[in-house]
Amino acid sequence: MNYHNYNKKSRGGFTLIELLVVIAVIGVLSGVVLQSLQGARYKSQNATRLSDIDQIDKAIQLYLTKTNASLPSAGTWQCVGLTSGTCWGGVYGPATNLNAALAGNISKIPKDPFITTGNGDYYLYNSNSTGIHGVGSYITWFSYNIGSKPCGRGYTTGAPTGGYQQCLLFVGKN
Repeated sequence: MNYHNYNKKSRGGFTLIELLVVIAVIGVLSGVVLQSLQGARYKSQNATRLSDIDQIDKAIQLYLTKTNASLPSAGTWQCVGLTSGTCWGGVYGPATNLNAALAGNISKIPKDPFITTGNGDYYLYNSNSTGIHGVGSYITWFSYNIGSKPCGRGYTTGAPTGGYQQCLLFVGKN
């Protein structure tokens, strides 16, 4: 007579419940890791933007020192480094006078490397804007709203929108 002992496992391996628990734990851990990597990526992109703005500002200060002149006039916001066409979704044109003034002080005028179309694709310049330092010349750009100083030496212009913070940097009086 053959009796099967059902109390003993006849096969080795994992049960379905054990596999589901392991998969759930792996999913939670990967979500946490990916979220932390996303934050690091945004901080890295902000650092690149701040470095770009610093290069533009240094080129402006070199221009002012060499020429002992005022900054080129721009009655409205203009796209720094843009040579033709429009930027920011077709709203603004090139900062032709500023680009020419900076040409001898910077090898290539940087543009935002991460926002390629629409609002924020170029850094903007205006020689007649009003900000925290009063009327003067400013550069503006978008930065991810991460960390305590997403605008670096610049300052924020209001509440963040869509995860971005608009930043403004005073570069000189007119």
